[in-house]
Amino acid sequence: MARPLRIEFEGAWYHVMNRGANRQNIFLNDYDYQYFLTLLYDCREMWGLETHGFCLMPNHYHLLAHTPHANLSRAIRHLNGVYTQHFNKSNRRDGSLFRGRYKSILVDQESYLLQVARYIHLNPVKAGLVVNPEDFPWSSYRFYVSDNIGPRALRRDVILDQFGKGWEALAKLKEFTEAGIDEKLERFYQRQRPGSILANQKFLDWIKQKGFLISGQEKASAINKEAPPNKAPSLNYILSVVSQAYEVSLTQVKKLQRGTSNEPRDTAIYLSRKLTGLPLSKIAHLFGCCRQSAISNAISRLGKQMNRDQGLRERVETIKKTMNANQRTEDVAVVQM
Repeated sequence: MARPLRIEFEGAWYHVMNRGANRQNIFLNDYDYQYFLTLLYDCREMWGLETHGFCLMPNHYHLLAHTPHANLSRAIRHLNGVYTQHFNKSNRRDGSLFRGRYKSILVDQESYLLQVARYIHLNPVKAGLVVNPEDFPWSSYRFYVSDNIGPRALRRDVILDQFGKGWEALAKLKEFTEAGIDEKLERFYQRQRPGSILANQKFLDWIKQKGFLISGQEKASAINKEAPPNKAPSLNYILSVVSQAYEVSLTQVKKLQRGTSNEPRDTAIYLSRKLTGLPLSKIAHLFGCCRQSAISNAISRLGKQMNRDQGLRERVETIKKTMNANQRTEDVAVVQM
């Protein structure tokens, strides 16, 4: 049987889920959960993927995702791939962690967005892990019903705005969630093979008009035409801004100093990955590295240092803001995924 084709377009909403192979646990400790949420934030920085809800169960995960760019497959491939590498390295194993392709259901925002958010947030209750959904520590729900904004990957405003403003919105969302899952939606998810679109007829007609439901290579072409390539700052532009920020030459930024920390270089490598999503091999080539692992280690090293050093974190964030403020069309390169 042919695999169902992904429908991707700018502004699409999805319920994304994946399960461990043979139903094995994919999260074994708190660090695993935190690392996964960190990767979600990486997907937001690199590809603009917005996480509006999540529930990380021991052996599977649910995400409510929004794609300003038509790139869900690229972002989730990074999420699953890098997390699998982390899990395998931590547990001295190899091979696949997930049972296969992730499942994504295209969601009609107007008709089903709030219902899908509720379904995701009630997953731990349905599984018998907690009585109250806010008691589950690895769900976005507890951040929705409190003044704690939660992890950096989470965006709450779109859902909350549907219920009003301030504490009134939190109370109405809580009431809506505790009312339970809609029976029609429950039947949809209980099917052996739930559909890939959750929508009313108007939305389905719009999808058909856009040509997304044709098959094979023709459909892939239609999707590519519908969504222009993502734009990101070029590597040379990133090097230039980092050079100016640290008041060092471009040669110094790219220079490898064995046994000595080179903050400008690590910052440039870190931003090159986070802001462009380019393969490690291309970044390694720019910085004169033979091994991709050297680039990966530099990114990981700076990320850990930023968690410990507020001053470093502020310097990196200032450079990113400078790029956003000063970037012009001639400084932008099309990134080929």
